[in-house]
Amino acid sequence: MSYRSASETVAISLKGRKLYHLTGSDFRIPRYLDDRGKIVDQAADNIPILLWPNGHWCGPANTFMRESFEAGLSRWNRGGTLSTQAAHLSLLIRFTFALGKSFLDLTDADFRSFVDFLVTENGRGATGRRRSHNGVIAVGKTCLAFLSSVGRAAGRDNFLGPNGQIRATRVEPCPRDRSARTTRTFSRPAGWTHNCLPNPSVFKTRLPVGKHSIDALRVVVGHRSRSGHIRQRRHTMLKVLESTGCRRGEAAFIKVCDVERAIRMARPMLKLPLLKRRDVKERVLPVSRADLGFIKIYIDVHRRSVMRRTYSGRQDHGYLLVNDRTGNPLTPGAITQEISALARAAGIQQQLCPHMFRHRFFTKIVVMLIREFTLKTPDEFRRALLDGYALRRRAMEWTGHSNPESLTPYVHLAFDELTHAERVVRNVEAGLALDSYRELLGVELLALESGEDPQEVTKRIMNWTECVKADLSTPPL
Repeated sequence: MSYRSASETVAISLKGRKLYHLTGSDFRIPRYLDDRGKIVDQAADNIPILLWPNGHWCGPANTFMRESFEAGLSRWNRGGTLSTQAAHLSLLIRFTFALGKSFLDLTDADFRSFVDFLVTENGRGATGRRRSHNGVIAVGKTCLAFLSSVGRAAGRDNFLGPNGQIRATRVEPCPRDRSARTTRTFSRPAGWTHNCLPNPSVFKTRLPVGKHSIDALRVVVGHRSRSGHIRQRRHTMLKVLESTGCRRGEAAFIKVCDVERAIRMARPMLKLPLLKRRDVKERVLPVSRADLGFIKIYIDVHRRSVMRRTYSGRQDHGYLLVNDRTGNPLTPGAITQEISALARAAGIQQQLCPHMFRHRFFTKIVVMLIREFTLKTPDEFRRALLDGYALRRRAMEWTGHSNPESLTPYVHLAFDELTHAERVVRNVEAGLALDSYRELLGVELLALESGEDPQEVTKRIMNWTECVKADLSTPPL
């Protein structure tokens, strides 16, 4: 089949139903036989099962999924990293099926044709193409890793390689330079690459969400929510994103019991799930009493009403944010849709997504660490981050990063914010508490405009005032 006809055939073949589904919550797979001959299994929910376009089992792809699962790749949020890999492999599966070949029959010319199609496929973006160069590179590297697995299973050592059937290059991990001031173990991860993959796109830094944008979202929440539950849930969602810096998937998995446990603490520390770490599954960080009290109102009044209506006679799943109609946990995708809808309603033209709240949180954390450790310049902060155990430990605990250098992009933003700051607080927790109090007052003013009982609003404002007093009177860490 010629290069041109292959591309035309694939263009038709790529249009169709999704080629994978996820295993159920009760799915388990065998691990080994114990000394009594009994099979020991393990939970294996949310693993993608891949099929050929004709509906038949795709054995090599599912073997690769098993390898990725055993390597510990994330399955959170409807399959996590495994689902991303499955989506990438689906493109190669369709391509191979359209050619009428097996994976072991693919040639270097076939792989080049596949990459060329990924680059040129039409889409709706500003460039008129479906994928950026970085997206093509990600798909290509996943598919090369998969083809390496296929060749290894078949005993074909020359399937991938500089002179192989597919002329790919193995990139070995590059150990860090011990003389360099870095905490990274490797400066480059291992993997396969190919010279037909495009050059990376220019990296665009996503700036933190601005204070004026958050205020605009809160105004829209007060005026555009069709029920009291949805209004309070949206305010709670914004508060969680801003005060914890969590990912959208982590926000969806916050539990009511963890909020209530934090409220009972002398120094409130909220436990959050971690989606991107294999070694650590959760983190804890300080959250102001006012923020927790605001979230508790949603739990006790609005969420409870929805759960009584929708989950009567059933076990409460325990997740914080719930769907107004069904009572089921709010999905990460729904959180993104909520933020996007609110941004459109507020007339915000620039991109606004849940992850931008995370960038804002990191900037605030860097600001507070600079103040607490009395650092004067960005270089001084970087040195303290690498050499100072206390600063590094605090940063990693609060942000959930495995590498504290991940905070360095926010250093200049933080020093810019400090330069123009109108007030200085004595430590991290006091600064977050004061910012939270100001935002909560804004929410209560919007509640008055929405027609809520002034006496109830006044009671809540008095409660927030007592909470922030308690936060400010707590001795510094």
